[in-house]
Amino acid sequence: MHGDSNRIQLFEDEAIQQLPFSMRKIFMSDNEFSYGQYLFELITLQIEFVNTSFLFSSRRNNEHEEICERPDESCCNQICQPIHTPDEIFRYNTSWRVLPIPRKLKKALYKECFLRYEIPKFLVAENIVEYIDLSYNIFYSWIGPLLTFDHVQYLDLSNNICSNVSKVFFKSVPNVITLLLQNNLLGFVLPDDTEGEIMQHMPALQTINLADNRIPSLSYAFFNSQANLKYIKLAGNMIDNITFQINHMKQLSNLDLSNNRISNLDEHARFQLEKVYKVNNKFSIDISGNPLKCSCDTINFIKWMSTTKIRIHNKNKTSCLASHGNSESLRKPNRVFEKLQKECSSYSSLIVGTVASLVVFLVYSNLGHMLPQ
Repeated sequence: MHGDSNRIQLFEDEAIQQLPFSMRKIFMSDNEFSYGQYLFELITLQIEFVNTSFLFSSRRNNEHEEICERPDESCCNQICQPIHTPDEIFRYNTSWRVLPIPRKLKKALYKECFLRYEIPKFLVAENIVEYIDLSYNIFYSWIGPLLTFDHVQYLDLSNNICSNVSKVFFKSVPNVITLLLQNNLLGFVLPDDTEGEIMQHMPALQTINLADNRIPSLSYAFFNSQANLKYIKLAGNMIDNITFQINHMKQLSNLDLSNNRISNLDEHARFQLEKVYKVNNKFSIDISGNPLKCSCDTINFIKWMSTTKIRIHNKNKTSCLASHGNSESLRKPNRVFEKLQKECSSYSSLIVGTVASLVVFLVYSNLGHMLPQ
């Protein structure tokens, strides 16, 4: 059934029950739905797909409105129940609210509605939902849990300006495989999770996108429960090193750390990367767009880049800042390493020579004071 781009606000009592039993898909995007009793009738439907995205979309002032040819008043004015706002529903006495869901629903799209709400804890009707897209709303705090979406494998909560997530929220989706959380403000809460409690409820997770969340760091235990991860995207954050554990992820294929604040990867980080590569030779990493440094202090990192068998994505976009202020391309890191070897060797010789001269000077000065005048 298609009812997109109207101004539907609600359904009359029992209207949903009159819909064809054979209906499997509902397209109702770009409408103006309000909360009401009719929502609890949805559970009787046999639908497998619903799209109610783009609610309350702005309309042009000069938009032509259709004129109803029937002058008689709609029965809606006579029998419809009062419309309840989300705030009124959330003020019910019970701390657990029931979320009605059609029993056969598998895919739900509810994106770009720009609704500003906290996601509280809910009891969820028995369901087989596998795919949920709640992106581009303003669900600013994820409390939960929503018990339970046992069958969900794909969850998109990206672009919600969320700055808070509880340690029990992801109990809602224990079997999720793909989790998209990019472009939120999770950097305000994730670094405080030192025991990996936020992620512990999702052991089946294979793909996670945490890009553009202003994350400065993640604890070593943050991904403790994610041994099955294949793709980790942390691009566009404020990370300066790999502080979180990855060497237990035997299926990890790609780690995207592009556009962060990494100047070099320390020995422990490089050890973890090599350990992952040993069990999965398809493993790759992206560190392009970082303020990498190529100096005597980071020569071991540059050497690693020139010798590692790990595939480094976007090498042609990866560069480092030399001590003299010039930018060096790391497309062929072995050339940068050879150049550093010469510079650092001369630098080391200069230091040794200076120290030796200073020692000789001090020895002779002391001897001069000790000899009889």
